[in-house]
Amino acid sequence: MKIISLIILLIFSSIFFSGCDESANRKLTAEKNIEAPADTIQILSIKKQLPDFSDYTNTTEKKIAFFNFLRPIVKSENRKILKERAIVVSLYEMVKNDEFSLNKKDSIKLAEMANKYRVKKFDMENVANYEALIKKVDIIPAELSLTQAAIESAWGSSYFAKESNNIYGQWCFTPGCGTIPRKREKGATHEVARYTSVNQSVGAYLRNLNSHPAYSKLRDVRLEARNKKQNPDGNDMAIGLLKYSGIGMEYVNMIREMMDFNKKYMGI
Repeated sequence: MKIISLIILLIFSSIFFSGCDESANRKLTAEKNIEAPADTIQILSIKKQLPDFSDYTNTTEKKIAFFNFLRPIVKSENRKILKERAIVVSLYEMVKNDEFSLNKKDSIKLAEMANKYRVKKFDMENVANYEALIKKVDIIPAELSLTQAAIESAWGSSYFAKESNNIYGQWCFTPGCGTIPRKREKGATHEVARYTSVNQSVGAYLRNLNSHPAYSKLRDVRLEARNKKQNPDGNDMAIGLLKYSGIGMEYVNMIREMMDFNKKYMGI
């Protein structure tokens, strides 16, 4: 489906506190079942669904509440990725130094990650395959994740955020996996994905940006920063989100301006 650019720009001009009710042109396959890591169990039990942010009448208070709710979930899901990354880097160093001695458990874990992050035909003795996987198994900066969540969920107030815990407007393609959008084009088969928790929604979003071909530029920018011994930067990586929305560069500019304007409220 497509979002009319004029509507997006009107929303954006409203002091950055409103977002899209339905997301645009998502080229992804959203996951129906994503296991939460051990360190997110407590968050899941306390914050399984979004609070009712429509109760807030003060815009600043609403923003702070939204970020305070979502920030620990984003950080927790990123920690899960960093644990995966540490495993891949450790095995990569072994292979690179001709110390290859992969046990069955490591082999299974590595195969699962290669499948999860779409690294095809993974050869466990090929250094280049490990480098391709390391490029994908990495964090999405919190400031970028939080900003996109605010845009796509209208600060947690959109229909799909409240009814399906879907705060990034992600689609799925298995019948019954989500909710059929009202304005779905004739012949289209996508649904707006339904998640059992906000954690699951965040995990699916991170996985999508880390694995889908549409966001390879985002990963290129992140890798360049890593090669310079720098932390990934959300503002720089935003250029890789041209295909996340039907309005392309306008969407990237929206993210950057909104990120800059609201970072003081993020607590990061």
